[in-house]
Amino acid sequence: WIYIKTNEIRNTIELISNERDELLAKNRLMHEGKDALSRKTRLLERRLVDEERKRKEERLKASRDLLSIQLKMNTAETKSQKVNRVLKEEIQKQSRREVLEKFGPGPYHVQFEMEIPVGKEGGSMETHLITAEMAPLDFMPHSVNLFLRQISHGMWDGKEIHKNREHILMARTQDKIADFSKDQIDKLSFREHSEEYPHKKYTLGYAGKTGGPNWYFNKIDNSEWHGPGPNEGDEGDACFATVISGKHVVDKMGNLPTNEKDGLLIQPVKIRKATILQ
Repeated sequence: WIYIKTNEIRNTIELISNERDELLAKNRLMHEGKDALSRKTRLLERRLVDEERKRKEERLKASRDLLSIQLKMNTAETKSQKVNRVLKEEIQKQSRREVLEKFGPGPYHVQFEMEIPVGKEGGSMETHLITAEMAPLDFMPHSVNLFLRQISHGMWDGKEIHKNREHILMARTQDKIADFSKDQIDKLSFREHSEEYPHKKYTLGYAGKTGGPNWYFNKIDNSEWHGPGPNEGDEGDACFATVISGKHVVDKMGNLPTNEKDGLLIQPVKIRKATILQ
């Protein structure tokens, strides 16, 4: 009996020992798994950090490249602006010389002989005079030169004031721009502007982005609307003269009846003759 019990105890001890060894092995494997997982986690964290650092470097490089491109574009634009400014200044200097050589020292005055329709039917015409003084050459030499040359060539004789809007009275060439183009006096080389000579009431300005040949009387102060725009290079319309005699004639033309849809005068005002006064 003792022998049998001894063997049972020995077997139990051996079984317990085997189970302990299995538990130790499992525990070792578990720790090894934890270590492997920890190593993988640390490796993944390092990889994520490296990737994030790489992305930051790529973003910084892209930002530097973009700034470099913008700098080159700005440099090119600055050079272009400088060239344009120099060309404009040269055109103004040449225009000033041409005015002085051809028309002498200022001030320069242009007289318009206007034939204005009378009565509702406009069956008869009245003759009225308007005198405009050109802007100083220090302010608007290119625009003054162009207008005086147009007048000296008789380009506005027989033309008309055809449009009466709320803010302007527009003179047009009656689709005979070729008459102006052949003598190269159809429009400005650039839209000249001076802060010293804004579009006040009773001033004259060249119309639109083409800078001529059509022009207008300002019925109101259009300094804000016809002056420089918010965009780079938008200098606004060129203002080149001021009415000094016959303002009441401008007001009279401004009260003539129009086609309300587009502001066209029912009967246009004829510019019978425009003359440079000596």
